Amino acid sequence: MKARWLSPWWEKYAALPRRDRGMLAVLTVFLVVVLGYLLVWTPVDEYRQRGMEDRDRHLELLEMMRRTEIQARQKSVSKGSAVTGRNLLSIISREAQQLNIKANRLQPEGQDAVSLWFDNIPFDDLLMLLEKVQSEYGVSVEQIVVDRGESGGAVRTRLILKI
Repeated sequence: MKARWLSPWWEKYAALPRRDRGMLAVLTVFLVVVLGYLLVWTPVDEYRQRGMEDRDRHLELLEMMRRTEIQARQKSVSKGSAVTGRNLLSIISREAQQLNIKANRLQPEGQDAVSLWFDNIPFDDLLMLLEKVQSEYGVSVEQIVVDRGESGGAVRTRLILKI
């Protein structure tokens, strides 16, 4: 049973000489193969390639994470065990001394915190101290009060640092 819209085309095809009908059949097969390649195979292959690239990139990241896992675990364990109670007071005073900063007063605040008072400290030096103890020892600022100092760029501050 032939479709009505196909009838005129079929009649034209039947009216062609045998040789032309063969060439038209070969051309039709060729076009179906080319269209199948362009519309089906190419997008599927590109999708597969992107998937392979993503997989390779994720595998490289996983390998890097596995290589650094032991170091990260050791560093987090050493930070947690090294900075407790009285050690925080000595760490803060040692780091301040290395940066040539003199605290006016250091005072323990419970088991895991320290209060610091500074008079006339350069603001940049204060920030360097805070960044250093935070990045190396995991110390955070619990409370901070900063007032303008006597000279330009200097501040008076009171800090409470906590593990």
